[in-house]
Amino acid sequence: MQFRAELFCIRVSNFEECIQPPFYLDVLFKVARKLWTSESMMVRNEAEQRGASADRWDQALWALEHIRPEESHRVAALWRQLADEQTDPIRRAEAILNVASALELGSINDLQQAITMSEGALTRLGPKYREAAAAYLAAAQRLIRHGTPTARRRALDHLHAALAVPMTAGGRDVLIAMLIRYATVAPEFGDFSRLAKAQRIFEKLRKFGLRGEETLPSYGAIISTHEARWKAEGHRPSLGKAIQLSAEGIAHHRRTAPGALADLAALLQQRAILLLDRHEHGGVISDLETALATLREAAEMSPNRGEMLNSLAIALMDRGGAAAFTQARLVLEDGLRHSTDRKTLAFLNWTMANWHLQNHQLGGPVSSLDSAIEAIERAADNRDLVGDEVLFAVAHAYHDRHRATGVLSDIDRAIEAGELGLASTDERNPRRWSQEVTTANAYQERALNGRFGFLAADADRAGELFQSAIERLPRDAIQREMVAGAAMGALIERYTAEPDRRLIDYAAKLALVLPKRPDAVGSLDALIAVNLAVFHLAHGSSPEHNDDWLSLLLTIAREHAGGEVGWFAASNYMHRNVGQNWHAVVEGFEILESQRASRLTAALGPRERAMVLRREQSVAALAGLALLHLGRPETAARLIEKSQAALLLGHRDSNVGDARIWSTFDAAFYPVWTRYGAYALVATSAGVTGAPVPDIEFEFPDQPSPSDAATLQAAAAMIASAFPMQLPSRLLIVPSGRLSSIPWAAVTYGSGSLIDGTTLAVLPTTQLLADQEGPSDANVLIVDASHAVPGSTLKHAAAETRQIRAWMPRGRDLTGAGLSMNSVRNELGTSTIAHFACHGLMETENPLNTRLILNAQEALTVSDILVTDCSGLSLVVLSACQSAVHGHELEDEFTSIGVAFLSAGACCAVGTLWNVNDAAASLFSRRMVEAIGRGATPRDAVRIAQIWLRDTKNGEIANWLDGLGPANDEADRSLRLSLQNSVDTIGFGHVKHWGAFICYG
Repeated sequence: MQFRAELFCIRVSNFEECIQPPFYLDVLFKVARKLWTSESMMVRNEAEQRGASADRWDQALWALEHIRPEESHRVAALWRQLADEQTDPIRRAEAILNVASALELGSINDLQQAITMSEGALTRLGPKYREAAAAYLAAAQRLIRHGTPTARRRALDHLHAALAVPMTAGGRDVLIAMLIRYATVAPEFGDFSRLAKAQRIFEKLRKFGLRGEETLPSYGAIISTHEARWKAEGHRPSLGKAIQLSAEGIAHHRRTAPGALADLAALLQQRAILLLDRHEHGGVISDLETALATLREAAEMSPNRGEMLNSLAIALMDRGGAAAFTQARLVLEDGLRHSTDRKTLAFLNWTMANWHLQNHQLGGPVSSLDSAIEAIERAADNRDLVGDEVLFAVAHAYHDRHRATGVLSDIDRAIEAGELGLASTDERNPRRWSQEVTTANAYQERALNGRFGFLAADADRAGELFQSAIERLPRDAIQREMVAGAAMGALIERYTAEPDRRLIDYAAKLALVLPKRPDAVGSLDALIAVNLAVFHLAHGSSPEHNDDWLSLLLTIAREHAGGEVGWFAASNYMHRNVGQNWHAVVEGFEILESQRASRLTAALGPRERAMVLRREQSVAALAGLALLHLGRPETAARLIEKSQAALLLGHRDSNVGDARIWSTFDAAFYPVWTRYGAYALVATSAGVTGAPVPDIEFEFPDQPSPSDAATLQAAAAMIASAFPMQLPSRLLIVPSGRLSSIPWAAVTYGSGSLIDGTTLAVLPTTQLLADQEGPSDANVLIVDASHAVPGSTLKHAAAETRQIRAWMPRGRDLTGAGLSMNSVRNELGTSTIAHFACHGLMETENPLNTRLILNAQEALTVSDILVTDCSGLSLVVLSACQSAVHGHELEDEFTSIGVAFLSAGACCAVGTLWNVNDAAASLFSRRMVEAIGRGATPRDAVRIAQIWLRDTKNGEIANWLDGLGPANDEADRSLRLSLQNSVDTIGFGHVKHWGAFICYG
């Protein structure tokens, strides 16, 4: 989502929202005092003027015209005395109004009394009094000054009454003032019921002939009232009328006041903003070009150059194209350099923030989002000048950065800004609906992507705000359908996460706002049309239209291929055809597959990569299921391979069927899970076969666990389905998505575990497969960071690393002061084996930051490993916790430390799926390295060490340790003593000790 700042408007959820009274209201309200000193209010017959009373009346008028605040009570008392003396009700009403005029200069209590007296005098005068318009206007002015919502609402009522009074040419100042005040208050309450009357008054003024100095306030007022109606109600005729009047106003001003350049610049700017609005909603390129030219002319003559440059920058950004976009940045920098006014600087920063956001969306660095946040925060620091609506722009900025980077605190900040903005905005503000949509979108984002899974409370709040926004909009407003469609999409997403019939009932109510048939959605936004189609296909009451809704999804998928809407349409087209038309499922996937490169290229941050990969894998898994049903299992296997290596290896062909695989393995097993059921594919030298795996339903845990019986049982069902008779001797498992975190070695097969019947390896794709034999001349790097975490020393690591060095003496030891990230990376490039004895830390929210802790300040992250040359490494041993865990936030081959080493060029990596007991890890590592030293491949060595740890009694392990040599530290002595005290016990037989180890490659 993006926002657009300009001098007076921002874009919120693709709609425009006024954030400040139009500029013409800054014109001095020069007629305020003339209302009570005009000749029409002082017309009296000659007899009255000659009388003593007339002399006192004139004296009181002079005193009122020259009043100072400290004299307000004295002058008010004079007019009270005159009011008491009047027998004519009209004259008495005039005197009372003048009492109010004097009092309004005093305290707030005096102002309240003035309002009461004004309204009392209006009751006496009635609308038939020919000067009642001025009286109504004065009362409205005082109520506006009072400032409370109730007072301003009453002011609008008085303005309506003033507009209804018959007018004469003699009241032109009053007419202009009424238009200005009507343009101020009517948009505030979304009440345009007297706009036609205001237009007729303006036409009367124009007929009488507007003077040069009257052009800006009169034209500006009527134009902005039409513009406000367009923005509040989506009333297109009002936008067209405003554009027409702006051209007439500019032409009139050029004729009558050619020297008043500041006023002309203001009208030019107003016209340009209107043209930009029509261009945005209508796409007429001539409107954009005219707006650009108009803004350039305005900037040359305006004393408010910064304001004009701001609007010009916005127009350039809307124009599109790299050159115009770059020029917009230069224009903004010029404005920021030469502006000193706080308000102007705030709006320039607002637009600069939007420039940085768009720059990021166009492929710029993530740092653009940081610059956008800094700029919009500077604008928000001046919200007393630019209005509380800037808070919704702040919400948009943080929302966008959250979507790009996945920083959860950003979506919290977005919600905070949105709620603060709602609390600061009057309930009757006609633009409140768009502010509610902004805040609802942020809540919906957090509901679906929160720290602790689906957040129902956030989703409920989003639903409340969406519903409120819909109810605020007039029934014929074009935005009503857009909000209803967005809300429906949110409900569908929530229903997927947490099925609840009430959600569908609510969606059905929203559907009443939208077209009922597929052939009537032509005017809808494409995404809303997709949401509507999905709802009717899944929950609609007219199944006879299902084929038409499916055709609509396919059409949108083709027309918007490569974009978010196209992906949404195509994926839903696939899901709706499952079990009914497998060819259509494949057809939908082919549309998505053709645009895979552009989607992956556009994925800039971890969060975006997570979204792309999760969706790529889910639709590829579904397409594979369709291909299996269509009798094409080999194509399905290639498809799974390709989706697994999407970011890692680009678009190389998979190795399925490559003879090189069969020199290393006897079979490659592809377990795949979809919401419609699991299936298994098996590739051998004879070809690829596959079969669905019925009746398995389970939820994947966020992290692998030795106690997760349901997952192990489901994995066992997939293995049994793939190999009903017997296991191959050498098996490569290529798991899809979160199946990669299953401890496959511990999966039951027959009367034992998988490793009892096969030598096992796991890879995210066969494209990472390398020939694996034990190294003949090992140059071993040993990294011992067992003391890096205070209070959590790996006390058995010393014995482990000493023994490995004794077996493999050639190489470098890094520990203590010699251990740093740079030293580790340098040595990795010259070693053939790397052995890490350290702590591992998994970052589920940002898996690229998953790391091996080296010292108190430094760690080796997945990101660091990916840019390190590891091509000389035949084996990496990660005797560290969670070094093979895949982050559930980013489900691809990058996310575990072990696979990161393969990605960087290593042939094989051994890691752990959970936190393993320190002693068990030390024993496993030593037994594995011993087997490698005797000629075993890493795959065979891992299997040997796992079975040994699982089945060997404590006494035998103690004897084995004694055979390696005497204990060299207290931890090793204690371990041996403990084992000897329970010689007949199998102390490490539980799966938690041996099942976590996994061999990649």
